[in-house]
Amino acid sequence: MTATTNAEITSLPGLSSLLERAKTFFLEQNGLPLDVYQDGVPTLKQGGIHIQDKRPGAAPAAPVGKPLQVVRLETARVEPRKTRSQRKAKATTNGAGWFDMKRPEVTEEIKRDLQVIEYRAALDPTRFYKKDKQRNPVPEFFHMGTVVEAPHEYYSGRLTRKERRGRLADQLLNEEQTRAHLKRRAEKIRTDSREGSEAWYADQFKAIKQRKRARAGAKLDAEAKSAEDVDGRWEMSRRT
Repeated sequence: MTATTNAEITSLPGLSSLLERAKTFFLEQNGLPLDVYQDGVPTLKQGGIHIQDKRPGAAPAAPVGKPLQVVRLETARVEPRKTRSQRKAKATTNGAGWFDMKRPEVTEEIKRDLQVIEYRAALDPTRFYKKDKQRNPVPEFFHMGTVVEAPHEYYSGRLTRKERRGRLADQLLNEEQTRAHLKRRAEKIRTDSREGSEAWYADQFKAIKQRKRARAGAKLDAEAKSAEDVDGRWEMSRRT
């Protein structure tokens, strides 16, 4: 196989005219202006397609029309690839926008308090709380604070020393109303979970038998009372 040089390709008969016609046809079909050359470099208006013969030895076409400014694109900047340790490294704070809030050490007491906040809708049946979309109840950055009562709530919204506890979960369990509500909910959950089981059916049959016995006993009492009334009326009629 014989190798063909660039000069031989350029000097092929009819190739230059064929390229020019193909280029002109492409520009006309796409509604683009024809090339305008500046210093032998073909340029187009912004948004046009640049077609340039970059083969070595190719003769530039003659300049046509008014030259335009050549816009050259810069090479894209590629960020250096991070190492495995850099990818796994976590930020120590939440940024200056959150006053450099740090990541605290999560203990069992803090987890329990966060669970109480997550399931707060089960503590008060009279209030509605929007569900949190986060799957993990433990946020990455957070701080725990203490609620300070206002001076005008000294008698209405202030907790006594007996009611006040160190943790949120302990304080809620210390309230009488909360304990009663949680007890009712636990009993309802326990009853619903037993429904359909063998023990549940046994309790149902036992309750049915008790109701039947109660109805039968009430019926006998009513019959006995009616019999006593009849006997009493019969005795009164004999006396008269």
